[in-house]
Amino acid sequence: MKIKLIRLPTFFQSWDINSSELNSSLLPPLGPALITGYLSRRGFEIEQDDLNIRIFFEHRYNGFLFDQKPFFDQARIVDYCKGKQFDPGLDAIFQQLEEKCPVKGYEVILLSIQESLRNRSNVLFACAYAQYLKTKYQPFIMLGGFGVAVRLMYLEYDFPCIDFYVIGAGEKLLETVLKAKKEGRLLLSLDGVYYERNNRVLSSDYRKIEKPVFAGLPIEYYRYRGIYSEYCSDVKDIIDEFHHSQTLVMPFSLIKGCPHKCIFCSESNGKLDFIMDHDEAAVALNELQKAYNPAGYFFLDNEINVNQKYALNLCNSIINKGLKIQWSDCARADFTTKDILSKMKESGCIRLIFGIETGSRKLLEYVKKGVSLEQLESAIRWANELGIWTGIEIICGLPHESDQDIRETTDFLKRNKDYINRFYYNTFDLRGGSLLFHEPRKYGIENIFDVNEVVSFAERKYSKNFTQFGFDEIGGLRWEEKKKQTLSSYDKVVGAMGGYEGFPTLEEEHFLFFLYKKYGYDLEKIQVIFRRVAQEKGKYRDSLRRTGALI
Repeated sequence: MKIKLIRLPTFFQSWDINSSELNSSLLPPLGPALITGYLSRRGFEIEQDDLNIRIFFEHRYNGFLFDQKPFFDQARIVDYCKGKQFDPGLDAIFQQLEEKCPVKGYEVILLSIQESLRNRSNVLFACAYAQYLKTKYQPFIMLGGFGVAVRLMYLEYDFPCIDFYVIGAGEKLLETVLKAKKEGRLLLSLDGVYYERNNRVLSSDYRKIEKPVFAGLPIEYYRYRGIYSEYCSDVKDIIDEFHHSQTLVMPFSLIKGCPHKCIFCSESNGKLDFIMDHDEAAVALNELQKAYNPAGYFFLDNEINVNQKYALNLCNSIINKGLKIQWSDCARADFTTKDILSKMKESGCIRLIFGIETGSRKLLEYVKKGVSLEQLESAIRWANELGIWTGIEIICGLPHESDQDIRETTDFLKRNKDYINRFYYNTFDLRGGSLLFHEPRKYGIENIFDVNEVVSFAERKYSKNFTQFGFDEIGGLRWEEKKKQTLSSYDKVVGAMGGYEGFPTLEEEHFLFFLYKKYGYDLEKIQVIFRRVAQEKGKYRDSLRRTGALI
């Protein structure tokens, strides 16, 4: 049984520039790499590819002409998937893609859909592409991913061309389903598989992490390369060097679950599901380093210091293995000491992102963060002394947030601005799986309902653009007022801190790893260069938006 796993693309309007040189995420996809590794080690014949990076790279650098406009036309895609009309234009587009990503001869096609907080092009492409594949080749098609995109697929665009939807981690679930299919067994009552919505939405409780396998992905396409350097004239030499550096950053994950109970988080069940053995992690990183020699690793964990012992053991394993790597991750301030930070630096840590969410003591207690403002202040100051780049995540518009709470947040950020290198601003969205969602009245909200609203990026230039659920505050704001208050809170916080950074999504990671590789832990120099380039990048992106210069 031949299997092909394909990462699907998402597109951007001409005014919505995601990455100024390529307009696509430059991180190799971790989810498909984990699935490919898991299934291949268990004897399945599986290949993987990434249509997203192929489309954007080939368009940008090799003259590949690709028409993305149909995937913003919902009526056209729905008619195509329902078979209401022959659409030679869409067929021609997909035939074009077969030259880049062959699909003939595969009995099973696994489609990996990305999240997109800007528009529904990812969902509309997935629908039409699945319809094309099913009509032409009749493969068994499963589509999976995390969060909103899969939900939209089966709630609003549930076409029979997709046999099953997979929610969440798919490794064990796919093994179970594919093994049963190979053996000719019924797929409607398999052990360890949970069935929802007409038995077509599948999930499992598999929570382990194994080594990812990136073989089959066009790794060279993810290496950063720029075209333009006429901006940033005072640091032109550095920009030119970065543009020719082909910096590669690779994702990696060590931890699943979280032992804490922050009520807004989808992991707020307080369960730590899995921690990769520290020696095993060091071996896997060593193998990746030898195979691809990336500039750094983007660890995708809730917090690397889930406990102090694990953080120290991991760092020691990396050091003892002789790995000369760079990495970044999220961290908890309350489990951070100066000694641990020093050990992290020795093992290659260049950046830590702390989620404090709010500077309001009242709201910190409300969301059960379990971290004090004093602990965060100590952590970021220690990191600053050591030359480690720090980021702070803020959530604007938490339930029952008041003007006083907003002022306390901006006061805290201003007071510590010299020790914070990057602000990550978010608007609050109610997440399924969170304590807030499952016990709303306990936490002062009610009347939860589906919204599934994409806010135009042109209207809200930098705010998060997808809202899954609406709600009313008990004794507070009704939903329409709450929505306005959330955006107002966002504007006040961003405005108070001097506006939004100009770097495109995920491009800044490549630049940051490049700067640390060039300048070591000279944080002062790195920060000056980073901010200067971010300002000019912002101006450049705005010019591209006005001209619609990129796909």
